[in-house]
Amino acid sequence: MQIKPELIKTKFFSEGDQRGNSSAVDLTLLFGDAKYQYQNFSYQFWAQSRAKMTFRGFHFQKKPHEQNKLILVHSGTLIDFAISTNPALKEEIFAFKLEAGDVLFIPKGFAHAYLCTAENVVMQYLMDCPYHINSYTGFNGLFLFNSKLQKNLIVSEKDSNLATLNLPSNIISEFQSVTDRLLQCR
Repeated sequence: MQIKPELIKTKFFSEGDQRGNSSAVDLTLLFGDAKYQYQNFSYQFWAQSRAKMTFRGFHFQKKPHEQNKLILVHSGTLIDFAISTNPALKEEIFAFKLEAGDVLFIPKGFAHAYLCTAENVVMQYLMDCPYHINSYTGFNGLFLFNSKLQKNLIVSEKDSNLATLNLPSNIISEFQSVTDRLLQCR
């Protein structure tokens, strides 16, 4: 049975004022959950997106360098997406509305993407496998958004040039419905 992406209910301290933001994470509490104790999060990555409506993804690493990711949101708000990269599993898209202080677990076997719903989104990734250029890949997720939203997205050339995934129309419709609903709840 494959572990699914999950929003971890434990919030960490993250607040900001006119000077900027600060965050404090008690890793002993964060990793105290038995589900995450086996992880060896030895690789760290930071990402900052300055503009609202920035879309990054979908990215993942292929075997033998798959990654479990623990994502900590230090500032801003976003919608985070995960989709299984295992063709043997039912195609399902997971979507999470995140804000500063949230922690999200993305297990091996899932491609990851996010859409910034605020300016200055800062995220920290803890991973159990470092970046491997020959295993790093992804797919272009722009086709999943409705055409009106596509026109407003800020996407890197690298992500725009990724191959498009062939997904059933019901999955695309579900993605658009969930994304539209989460964007209205901002």
